[in-house]
Amino acid sequence: MNQDNFAQKLTKAINALKARQFDQSAKISRDIISKLDSGDIAEQAGKIYTQLQPNDFWGFNAYGLVLFANKKLPEAGKQFAKAVNLKVDYAEAWGNYANVLHQLGLLKEAEEFTLKALETANDKQKVSIRLNYINILIHLEKYQQAKEIVRKIPISLSEHSSSYNITLGILYSYLDNPECSIQYFHKALSIDPDNKIGQKNLANLYTDQRQYDKAYDIWKRIITNSRFSEPEIEHFMAVIRSYNNTPAKNELILEKSSLNKIGADLPEVKIDEVNDLYQLITLEGFKVYPDSWEIFNDHLLYMDMSFHKQIGDGGFMNEMNSRPKNITKPIENTQQLEGQYLLLAGCDNYYHWIVDYLPRLEALEQHPQYKELKFLMNSNITGYQKASLEAIGFDIDRIVATEKAQVYEIEELIIPHMTNRFFTDGYVPDWMRCCATTQNLGWLRESYKDFMKPRNDLPKRIFLSRAGAKFRRCVNEEAVLKLAKDYGFEIVANENLSFTDQIALYSGIEAVMGPHGAGFTNTVFSSPGTHVIEMFPGSHAPEFYKVTSDLMGHHHHSINGDIVHAMKPLGPEFWDFEVDLEHIKHALEQV
Repeated sequence: MNQDNFAQKLTKAINALKARQFDQSAKISRDIISKLDSGDIAEQAGKIYTQLQPNDFWGFNAYGLVLFANKKLPEAGKQFAKAVNLKVDYAEAWGNYANVLHQLGLLKEAEEFTLKALETANDKQKVSIRLNYINILIHLEKYQQAKEIVRKIPISLSEHSSSYNITLGILYSYLDNPECSIQYFHKALSIDPDNKIGQKNLANLYTDQRQYDKAYDIWKRIITNSRFSEPEIEHFMAVIRSYNNTPAKNELILEKSSLNKIGADLPEVKIDEVNDLYQLITLEGFKVYPDSWEIFNDHLLYMDMSFHKQIGDGGFMNEMNSRPKNITKPIENTQQLEGQYLLLAGCDNYYHWIVDYLPRLEALEQHPQYKELKFLMNSNITGYQKASLEAIGFDIDRIVATEKAQVYEIEELIIPHMTNRFFTDGYVPDWMRCCATTQNLGWLRESYKDFMKPRNDLPKRIFLSRAGAKFRRCVNEEAVLKLAKDYGFEIVANENLSFTDQIALYSGIEAVMGPHGAGFTNTVFSSPGTHVIEMFPGSHAPEFYKVTSDLMGHHHHSINGDIVHAMKPLGPEFWDFEVDLEHIKHALEQV
């Protein structure tokens, strides 16, 4: 039946409703939603039917499926909730409800409702419910439990279900078994050659394994797949241009390298050794993209100065993967800067500014013209960046604040290169590795020692709340805080204190506690013996404050909570979590 026929049936249902022929209207509406599973016509029919038949659990489930297909997830969830309230053992509706909650990122509730679905589902229903359950467990990082569920699904499903093979491909990628993962994605594509998830995952896996020829074959198939959006296709075509070494107008294909290798790349470059940690490198005629601090000429790309990976948009680069070459986005215009400039750089992340960028002044101070030359920094300089510079007598007027999405070509650029940077593959910086050393932390403490004076009016045990944050929240923070208060902790909001008052506060604390976040940065000003209690979502425990604590002689306590809310499209390190209060109490008892 075509759309016109369904439209005519809907008109009949509406007319019957107006004529108060309720049974007739309900009959026609039910017929529509039993045959049409998405679109405005099905949605209107579902609304009519559920209003006329408020006790029909099937109707609410069918209406929920239409809303789910129409991407109206919260509304779909409400319909599934009504269905299970009418029939508590309605396995299909519980499974659909769990799927909605999973899509909304409510992982704990999704797992709970999946288990309810499995309690009453028949053998056929259990297959699809268990497939969804595996995906939920993957996001909850319960990989071994997910493998146990796989064993309960008939292996024969692999011969005709692309969903089964995609799910297992994703699972084994998380289990660090790329060979097995690749096999499952290939099997999925043999069943459904245009499967978007299978194609994208397989191409990325081949790229990660550095099997570029195989990855290239997949990228070529992707650009003919109508299931991808136009921006996605544009990106994939850029990847192919990079592979073929055929840039489009205003694009550059650049060889990735590291400033640690610049002496070999460009033997004529001037390199001055400052100390064991820093070098001053002078580059002539190089370009800079300040949003993420790529440094490049027409052939080479250096990303050593980038410490804060942009979320979502890739910034200047059209391709950022493990291939040795990268392709830029089109460079429409370049601003020329004549003369010499010192590169301090910077970003709007408090930790990386304080620990990774600011201490580079130690190297720049060794330049003979340090007091005369202009400095290049990020656009929209933050209040804490300005305050941290002014506190050590830095002349703010010497800063050239760059503009966003602008490329600069600089006659002579002096870079304070930190030689201990970590890379994922020799040239792409590892943003999640801590580069703090006794050298740069020592410089911070020496530079700000006049403000490291504990005050009696400031608390000694502080709790850093993220209740008002948009991500990485501890969902049972209220209970955690209640427990912490019994041990003398008080809530402190760093943003309500001046930069120098924060230094004074942290120089006098005995302990600090809270969900992982930039607030812990100030512990670099705390005394040896300070307790640092840090809570994390799942297994995602960045090492930053563990490393700084070890260097500073602090006692670091890591508490890993259970992920309960997926904050997509952000990665799991940003998701909401719940901690075990017994683990909290154990840490507090050690303070």
